[in-house]
Amino acid sequence: NYGKFEYEKYTVYQAQRKKLGIGFKIWPAAVVMCEFLDKKWKEHLSELNPCDVFAIELGAGTGLSGLFL
Repeated sequence: NYGKFEYEKYTVYQAQRKKLGIGFKIWPAAVVMCEFLDKKWKEHLSELNPCDVFAIELGAGTGLSGLFL
């Protein structure tokens, strides 16, 4: 089973293994976090070089938020 996340011109497919537990699926909160990060980036951080930005992702299912960054 694959989860699909589409945002603007990007599409991410991730394998979801629900039999392995709760960490192996795309959670709705991860999608909301991606949308929030994109909005904040466009509003406040767009003048920064993405290579100069650091972030730590602490437990977000399949890691969609980290992939989005």
